[in-house]
Amino acid sequence: INAEYMGIFISERFLASFKMGTVCGKTENTTRSEKMNEYDLYSKGLLNEPPAEKGKASTNDMKSLVKLQSLARGFIVRLRFGILKRVKKPEMKLPDGSAYEGEWLGNYRHGYGVRKWPDGSSYVGTWKMGHASGKGKFINQNGNIYDGEWKHGKANGSGKHTKPDGSRYEGQWKDDFQEGFGIEIWKDGSSYSGYYREGRKHGKGSYNWSDGSSYCGDWLENVITGRGLYRWIDGREYNGEWQNNQMHGKGEYKWADGRMYIGDFFKDKRHGSGIFYWPDGRKYEGEWKGGKQNGRGFFTPAGGTPREGVWREGQRVQWLEGPPNETNDLDHTTLSPTKNSTSEQSSFKTNELSTY
Repeated sequence: INAEYMGIFISERFLASFKMGTVCGKTENTTRSEKMNEYDLYSKGLLNEPPAEKGKASTNDMKSLVKLQSLARGFIVRLRFGILKRVKKPEMKLPDGSAYEGEWLGNYRHGYGVRKWPDGSSYVGTWKMGHASGKGKFINQNGNIYDGEWKHGKANGSGKHTKPDGSRYEGQWKDDFQEGFGIEIWKDGSSYSGYYREGRKHGKGSYNWSDGSSYCGDWLENVITGRGLYRWIDGREYNGEWQNNQMHGKGEYKWADGRMYIGDFFKDKRHGSGIFYWPDGRKYEGEWKGGKQNGRGFFTPAGGTPREGVWREGQRVQWLEGPPNETNDLDHTTLSPTKNSTSEQSSFKTNELSTY
């Protein structure tokens, strides 16, 4: 039985008379002397029935329970056969200062109706037992609009949220937050298509910035974390592991001119073990630190034989074998960090709806 429907009939006075604590027997606080006093009263004819044994309900308790069930069944029957009907009423003021015009079921807004608040906000749509439920459109006094599905007075299901500046989100909702799959577009043209959890980008998703750069991969609470592919507008791209919006872990970094690095990253820099390839066939394979060759490694000239050496801060300091040979020029410019995806434009938070 729906608790909202039951609330119409169950008054506080009735609940007080209904001995909830003794339906399954007397409470543990009943003392032996109290029990004996009840038996004395019964033996003297002052009680209509003997006191209930522990674990058993009294006759009065059972009568109260039967009465409660009867009331509930009666309400359901009236609903099913149309005895309790929705009534359309003209606009009336509510205790909080708002006004409502539409359908009612008893003392509840139920059916189609329009509610307006003193600050200029309004809701037009369907209601169920006093709450926005079904299809409806809410216009906030600040210009934000939600048009979609509702449940228990909150955005739940599919819906579209727009802002005065043109930013918008269309997708799934749960309790006034983006939840599930959705598409979000901002006023500068940036967009995100993917999954959300509790109003944040979470799971698989693609983000396209207004300057043409993009990211497709994993997200964790609005932050690039996991595996994904990032592309810059100058032709560079990174495909690999991420942590806190930074290249971190194993990955592959390519330049538009054909250079490539495959190996370890630490906070956006080549760090650990990795291989660097030049377009002309040269190669370095070895240790890295802070984005530069550092430690032992092997350098292979174009069409030549690998040689082992030692590097410090990107400069070779020693060959460990063989005669001197050509140097290995390497671009040590810092890899461009990714854009911060946690800017204020990254997510709608629409719990403002729940206040209405």
